[in-house]
Amino acid sequence: MSSSLRLSGLGRDGNRLFFRRFVKDPLRTGAQIPSSAALARAMVRTLDPARPGGVVELGPGTGVVTHALIERGFAPDRIVALEIAPEFASFLRSAFPGLLVRLDSAFELERHLADLPFEGVQAVVSSLPLLTQPVALRQGLLRTALFDRHAPAAEFIQFTYFFRPPVTDLGPSVVVDRTAFVPWNVYPATVWRYRRASG
Repeated sequence: MSSSLRLSGLGRDGNRLFFRRFVKDPLRTGAQIPSSAALARAMVRTLDPARPGGVVELGPGTGVVTHALIERGFAPDRIVALEIAPEFASFLRSAFPGLLVRLDSAFELERHLADLPFEGVQAVVSSLPLLTQPVALRQGLLRTALFDRHAPAAEFIQFTYFFRPPVTDLGPSVVVDRTAFVPWNVYPATVWRYRRASG
């Protein structure tokens, strides 16, 4: 299977599975098909496997961003994937031997940061449809990721189909910047990066 095919939902099986899940639960799935290869690569391009720490992936679905992380140079055992859909979790385990897949809600992130198989978190990378969630829940997820007492992430990366960041009003302790705009997606997407403010 070619890299470009794998990055498009890991082929036809992944695309079919993703669409079935969308029909079953559109709010949690967020789109009819997986993200494009271009979007997946844009989401991980600020990450460097030479730096210490692993990656926690939220809502990996059929593994498009997971594959981009591995293509970037992260070994599967440096990625913890939190996936709430059993069919996606099973697909990921089959597609990526060695990937650390945990069947749970992304909003249980704090519990999983306390039990990681690697030292430190370089980034939390999210493909969640965050804008379908209440503002307080979004803010809580960001604060957990960046300020967790066990393993605070250096970055929180999220994409949206809008030109505004998905989480705002986090105060001066958090900065957000737009790292990419990707028109080559079913819906053009913007990639956002959140970090702790220096000083």
